[in-house]
Amino acid sequence: MREALTSQERRLRVLLVAHAVWSALLAMSYIFTGDTEWFGSLPNSFAKDVLFVALSAIGAAGVRRRGWTALVIAAGYLALVVGQIATLVRGGTAPVDLPLAGEVSGTAVLLGWMVIDLALAALFVAWWASAVRAAHGLRYLHPIGFLALASLAEVLVEGEREAVPPEKVARNVDGYLASLQAKGKGRVQLALIALALWPLLTLRPPLPVLSPAARKTFLKRRFVEPIGGRRVLKPLRPLLQIMIRNASQMAYLGYYGDSASWGSIRYVPYRERLPDGRPPAPDDPIAPPLRTLTTMPRERYDTVVVGSGAAGGILAHRFAETGRRVLVVERGPHVDPRQFSDDEVTQYLRLYNEGALQLSTTFSLQVLQGMCVGGGTTINNALCLDPPAEVLEQWRASGVDPDELRAGIMTVRDWLSVTEIRAATTTKAAQRFGQAVQALDLPGHLEVMSANISGACRGTGYCNIGCAYGAKLTTLDCVLPWAQQEHGLDVLADVEVERIVAGNGRARAIQGRTASGEAVTVAADEIVVAAGAIGSSWLLQRSGLGGEAVGEDLHFNINSPLTADFPEVMDSFAGIQMSHAYVPEGGVPGYLVETWFNPPATQALAMPGWFERHFENMRRYCHMACGGVLVGTTTPGRVKPSRSGPQIEYQESDTDRRSVVTGLQTAGRIFLEAGATRVMPATFAYHEYRTPASLDRLPGDIREAGDLLLTSAHPQGGNAMGKVVDDGFRVRGLENLYLCDASVFPTSVHVNPQLTVMGMAQYAAGRILS
Repeated sequence: MREALTSQERRLRVLLVAHAVWSALLAMSYIFTGDTEWFGSLPNSFAKDVLFVALSAIGAAGVRRRGWTALVIAAGYLALVVGQIATLVRGGTAPVDLPLAGEVSGTAVLLGWMVIDLALAALFVAWWASAVRAAHGLRYLHPIGFLALASLAEVLVEGEREAVPPEKVARNVDGYLASLQAKGKGRVQLALIALALWPLLTLRPPLPVLSPAARKTFLKRRFVEPIGGRRVLKPLRPLLQIMIRNASQMAYLGYYGDSASWGSIRYVPYRERLPDGRPPAPDDPIAPPLRTLTTMPRERYDTVVVGSGAAGGILAHRFAETGRRVLVVERGPHVDPRQFSDDEVTQYLRLYNEGALQLSTTFSLQVLQGMCVGGGTTINNALCLDPPAEVLEQWRASGVDPDELRAGIMTVRDWLSVTEIRAATTTKAAQRFGQAVQALDLPGHLEVMSANISGACRGTGYCNIGCAYGAKLTTLDCVLPWAQQEHGLDVLADVEVERIVAGNGRARAIQGRTASGEAVTVAADEIVVAAGAIGSSWLLQRSGLGGEAVGEDLHFNINSPLTADFPEVMDSFAGIQMSHAYVPEGGVPGYLVETWFNPPATQALAMPGWFERHFENMRRYCHMACGGVLVGTTTPGRVKPSRSGPQIEYQESDTDRRSVVTGLQTAGRIFLEAGATRVMPATFAYHEYRTPASLDRLPGDIREAGDLLLTSAHPQGGNAMGKVVDDGFRVRGLENLYLCDASVFPTSVHVNPQLTVMGMAQYAAGRILS
């Protein structure tokens, strides 16, 4: 049964019918009363209106499928306006005799027609957009962007037995973006609209109008092949890359984030891996659930801590246990872990900054950060790696005391029960990885990583979307609840601190705004900033505090994945996401290779290949394993302030890119030794390698920015000790404003930084409170 038209669609159909009748009357009037003084005027006008009749009739006959003719009609009216403007520029026309009005200026008549034509063009566009929105229930995407995404999904997710129709993919994405509070989603919207209209630059129909085969050919010849082959002008290449990557990422999220696709790739969510299909209730929590304020906070506290993550949580607890009245202010929401979902896209929307859409200004690096109570500790893998001794010695010159930092790290290790990850929760792929490292006898060592994870870990594979079972000893689950239960800590969520008010060498108060726009001001005797490398820099910049070095020397641990395909089923989703690492020999590691895997939508973003190749690779999802190559950057970027928010200026250096490539070669050899038949880096142009010798081609295949997908969940620096803060963690020039988080790192720590951040917070608390 055909679905009934919406009222907006019926309205558009009435407009098209009325326009067909009106255009037909005009065409007939030209035949019987037209002016033949100028050759071509009568036949051209007649032809124009007959074309309008045809377009209107086609659209009215099938308004849901062919309502796009309204846009063509609107374009026709805009073309008339262009001609009218050209006529006016060239001197206008002779006076015109009008019934009842007599002789009227030709310019006035032209201007009148221009107004009518512009109004008709606007009316057709507006009513068409309204009809499409109503037909598909759109909440965010512009109709052009929606239709573009549906048509792109039809070819980007291409293969036999597709489980989710293209329009459903686009509707899924529309729902995701409507729920996302992020400035970056506007970039997705623009990219989709640009991709829809880009063919017009080559004198072809808009992308949604092209047949599927023509769409695929267009994308391959205009984007994938020329960018992958470096045949696009270098300054234009990043823009075209982000357009097509954004579109593909949205298509994959909409398709593989839909549970209807899971059977086709043999993904089994955790609840279905259990005998009765129902997850048991979480173990008894080690702390009572955290409570956040539901009303405005007190006007004054002894201490305000900005940020609730690895550093902020530790600092807040240590300040509160001295008897201070402490308020923690968090920009993101408070989501009770008992309400966490196994829907990865929903969890990204809830818990990640910008819904994981945050990019550097060059589009070459995707930066992932938690934005929720608990910060990164809520959504990371809980890995606790000791900082290399050589790095700490480098930091000594900036004022960091390595011995005090090590003591802080040991305190945190004991407090949060950091232990080696249990073998029972690791995956078959990770175990094979470990065996291969030992078999290859690589220089360096294999490490089964330690983590602040308790024996309650069930190996769900959901570390990066929040643990619903209380197994991660996070600031959300433990540190903040302990401080609240024992010391009366207050936590205020969904409030962005916009400014620190300061004067006469002292910080006076914070000023912020709730998610609903309500202003918040809280005074304090001391203020501690722990909002992360990006957030802390941005807050100091907005407040005009800390000096010119704020935001400088921004570093990352950049990461790139390598996917391995095994002949047998691996089910790498069924187990803890990260557990084993290969660490090369030497002092500061040039790279780490860490085991890694994700639920389908996230894994699809890292899966290489385009069109049917990507689809077929994802069909082997249950045979796949993955490793991530982590490299601490040696060339810094910076956080740059702008009206729209912090901008991340970063471009990887040749040295750091070569380190990533070397790491990928090592990762490839390990997985091939483990029994994989092929390995695939996340390159823009598709490459796969089936023998160790073939991996020698990698440096030639990855030569410049954009050749390889790079992400980072570990921004560091920006407010380095010795430049922005002193050795007592005071922001320079202010006696009671303190800052401690990863932004005080003078360089990258070159390993997963959570333990170093927590240890630094413990170290800072000792210095500040002494």
